[in-house]
Amino acid sequence: TEKLPGGHTLKITEDPTGTATARTYTRDGDGTTVFTDSITRNAHGQVSTHGGWSDQRYRYDASGRLTGVEDTVDGECTRRTYTLDRRSNRTSLLTAAGAPGADCPTGGGTTVGHRYDSADRLVDAGHVYDAFGRTTALPGATVGYHANDLVHRQTADGRRQTWELDANLRFRSWKVETGAGSTWTPTESKINHYDGDGDNPRWIVENATTGELTRNVASAAGDLAA
Repeated sequence: TEKLPGGHTLKITEDPTGTATARTYTRDGDGTTVFTDSITRNAHGQVSTHGGWSDQRYRYDASGRLTGVEDTVDGECTRRTYTLDRRSNRTSLLTAAGAPGADCPTGGGTTVGHRYDSADRLVDAGHVYDAFGRTTALPGATVGYHANDLVHRQTADGRRQTWELDANLRFRSWKVETGAGSTWTPTESKINHYDGDGDNPRWIVENATTGELTRNVASAAGDLAA
């Protein structure tokens, strides 16, 4: 047990291997249990059930891969079932929601499927990769890169952020814009200033319009002090 600030006590229960299986918080004044969080494990050491603010029951296949969970929150149970291919890629998710106070549903639900290429990359609609294996597009978003693989620009939901590098290939500045197509309006911008060859800026112009600064002060040992 452990005494906690505020007049509470924590009791930790362990299994024969010394792994915590339950935590119980009680109020010292009247002994009321404030919160209990517990788990059970299967013979392979995987969590099979969890109880707390919400309750979960997990299922695994013969290879030890998670194939399903029954998730109960506020008396409503949702069952999720996962299908995996031989390379352990999750190819489908079946979700079935139960009625309040009822048992977890055993049928029905909706299924969402996923596809993967020979490199085990997700290739659902909207997912695009370049010749170097970098993600260049996601549903509703695009990503561009500098020659050294650092991100140059991300665009999504009418907002784009652009990072520029200095001669030492460190992040020199970035800006945020809102808009679409060829019309973009700057909303934020920052500039990093370095005093050596390291990657940590000595000071940062937090707002390129107002000139607001943040300075990083190093200690005698070279660590960040303020």
